[in-house]
Amino acid sequence: MTWFAWISTLAGVANTTATMIQGLASVNYPEYEPKQWHITLIIVGMLIVQVLMNMYTFWLIPWIEMLAGILHICLLIVFLVVLAALAPRHTPEFVFLHTQSTSGWANFPAWNIGLLTPVWGFVGTYTLYTRKK
Repeated sequence: MTWFAWISTLAGVANTTATMIQGLASVNYPEYEPKQWHITLIIVGMLIVQVLMNMYTFWLIPWIEMLAGILHICLLIVFLVVLAALAPRHTPEFVFLHTQSTSGWANFPAWNIGLLTPVWGFVGTYTLYTRKK
């Protein structure tokens, strides 16, 4: 069951990441027409890079993880400062009581769909916690 959970998590994260990459491409290049098979190719490309890294540059992975951790902390500070300085201001009523969905979904399904991506960050933490028991 644990093996299946790890494989499923890998597939889900790869799919979510590929969808984000395709979304960024379609935003930055309006003439780009996204297709489903593009996501499949992006997933295969990401998995090939990950396999090659694990096979040939495994000694480099701790350094990449350290760099990612440092960048997370530094860029969090940068983004907080930039957003606090440049973001438009709204009233507390708008921030906490107003709901809006331009996706075509009702508010509750849109909120749940939007929550899928942030939840992936907690999947690994939960898996590690349950494995130690």
